[in-house]
Amino acid sequence: MKSLFIAKRVVLGNIPMLFVIMAMALAFTLIFGNIMTANSGGNAVYDIALIMEADEDFAADLQQGLMENPRLRVTVTGEAEARKQVRQQKVLLALYVDDTFNMALAQNRAPEVTILRDAESTLFTAARQEIEREIKRITVAITAANHLAADGSREQWRTAYAETLEEWKTPPVAVHADVLGAAQPDSGWQMDRVGIGFTVMFIMITVITASGAVLDERNRGTWQRVLTAPVSRRAIVGGYLLSYFALGWLQFFILVVAGRLINGVHWGNPLGVAILTTVFLLCSISLGLVIAGIARTYQQQQAVSTLVVTATSMLGGLFWPLDIVGPTMQTIARATPQYWAMNGYEQILSHGLDWFALREPIFVLLAFTVVFFLFGVSRIQFE
Repeated sequence: MKSLFIAKRVVLGNIPMLFVIMAMALAFTLIFGNIMTANSGGNAVYDIALIMEADEDFAADLQQGLMENPRLRVTVTGEAEARKQVRQQKVLLALYVDDTFNMALAQNRAPEVTILRDAESTLFTAARQEIEREIKRITVAITAANHLAADGSREQWRTAYAETLEEWKTPPVAVHADVLGAAQPDSGWQMDRVGIGFTVMFIMITVITASGAVLDERNRGTWQRVLTAPVSRRAIVGGYLLSYFALGWLQFFILVVAGRLINGVHWGNPLGVAILTTVFLLCSISLGLVIAGIARTYQQQQAVSTLVVTATSMLGGLFWPLDIVGPTMQTIARATPQYWAMNGYEQILSHGLDWFALREPIFVLLAFTVVFFLFGVSRIQFE
């Protein structure tokens, strides 16, 4: 009962901070989730400027193909204006087609085009692939017409060329990528991942920040009164740990419900999520005890907690997928609890309740918990 009284007092004292952090988590999820979803490919449309010096024959077919491409939004303009739009980032790139384009294709040579860009990105690469696809469509149509109407009239050649050009609009092979396991739809995966990542980070901030309650009590002079009360040290420690755990679970529950209703974030199997979240909260509480034990003042603990959580969240892959970083950074990420928590949540989201897949994340988080807890508790000063 005495532990429950201590826990209740700490939880109620942290309620204002709890709601502020939850609001930030939902806002960050909404903003970054939409950004990541927009930049992840899918049905994205790319703005390009087209500088067309050649205005007939094959160049005209290229222009028409680019204009009809559903992945491209084309603006035909002059070179000076195109360069200006690229510099101002109004368009992703500018395509320059000079008057040698038609001649090269007529002579069965590979045509040369120039792409003007400000900086390379995944979006630039995707847009360039669409442009190359349209040029390839024309070269294939020319090759097919040369074979089909080699001995025919010019009219027969044009007919074969036009028919091939039209048929090439439909891909000869349809490829369907199927993710093994019960994965969520691709359209929502980025939002789910961002929502889970920011939930993990902000829950960690809440729990670790709250773990500085002992330092706060000492600053306000109430720690001595707690120690002189007829309560065992075990009950005191238990009360504070229970309060941190309750705060973490309260925030997690609200964020999961609010994230589902506001941002449409999925988490997967509830039992797997509950078990992994419990282990992760214990790990976060233990890390908070370590920071509280090292810091000399409550203000130091708050500053160090925010810095540590933010830095390790970036390294651990909560802000972005680790696939985009090099092997060295991926190895460093494995030294953070956030990496293993995110790995576990992604396993649940993709494969459901698979104990074999969850075994490693849970065991590693438990190992972190034991090490952090033993060190953190040993640093609590009972005087």
